[in-house]
Parts: sequence; C-alpha cells; structure tokens
Amino acid sequence: MDDSEVLAVIREVGYAFREREMPCLWFVTQPQEHAAVLQVLLGAAARDLLAEAGISDAHELEGRLCWVEADAIDSRFKRLHYPQAVAEAPVASG
Repeated sequence: MDDSEVLAVIREVGYAFREREMPCLWFVTQPQEHAAVLQVLLGAAARDLLAEAGISDAHELEGRLCWVEADAIDSRFKRLHYPQAVAEAPVASG
C-alpha cells in the first residue's frame, strides 16, 4: 500500500452497456464523510473488477471498502479492500 492510498466506501453503483456493448461501471468512492468522487470504469476494467469481486450484479459493490489514491483535490480507485481473515481461536479438546 502506498502512503497516498486511503480506505473508502463504495456508494451509488451503476452499470450499463455503452455503444458497441462496452460495459460501463460507475460508483462514488467516499474516503471521508463529506467527500465523494465519481469513478468510471469501462470495458475490461469494469468486467475485471466484477470478476475479481466474484459478483455478477454490480450493485453488490454497494457499501464495500476499497483503496483509493487520494490527494488534496481528487481520488482515484485502485482496488477492492479484502480484510485479512482473523485466525480462529484453538478449540480446547477435553
């Protein structure tokens, strides 16, 4: 992770096909409570993100966490956030 990357929430997801059946995925990333930036992914980038997330309905991205590269003016989607699995406590045998 880069120092300029921050965690953001995905909101307002939309998905449609543009001319020539090119998929278009858009959503707002919200790295802070009062900041939001529209992200648009076209073609393979849109398909790849849905495949990576293991979902067929783009609206399932709603509320997911992602990493964005943020500066003072803008932010750019980098990747989905996958929390590390918490190790299970050992089961006592008796």
